[in-house]
Amino acid sequence: MKVLVLEDSEERITWFRSKFPSAEIVNTADEAIRLLSEAPYDVIFLDHDLAPLHYEGYNPINDESSGRKVTRWIIATDTQKSARFVVHSLNAPGAAAMVETLHLSGRRVEWVPFTVLLQLEFGPLGI
Repeated sequence: MKVLVLEDSEERITWFRSKFPSAEIVNTADEAIRLLSEAPYDVIFLDHDLAPLHYEGYNPINDESSGRKVTRWIIATDTQKSARFVVHSLNAPGAAAMVETLHLSGRRVEWVPFTVLLQLEFGPLGI
């Protein structure tokens, strides 16, 4: 299973590495877009709030420094159609905007806040 994770928190990255050792983990929207343009993924975990730009002059749906930039790019380029998307942000308005964008494009997407992910069991065939 090919997994991509967009996350900037070292604590969360450690957790993702423990659950998905072969996952590709990036901490900026631009890095995620680069990888998504190069290969298909089975599961894509997306955070909304990304440092440092997002936290400077906070805007709940800041497109240029958040995971929302990635969702807009996915739709604009019509890529990653068969992937399963999991938005794991704790930012409810930002996560809702990302989920809505992906859902309206026909992508399989769900919002599972990181605090809930911590409680889930992951099996060999996916999440």
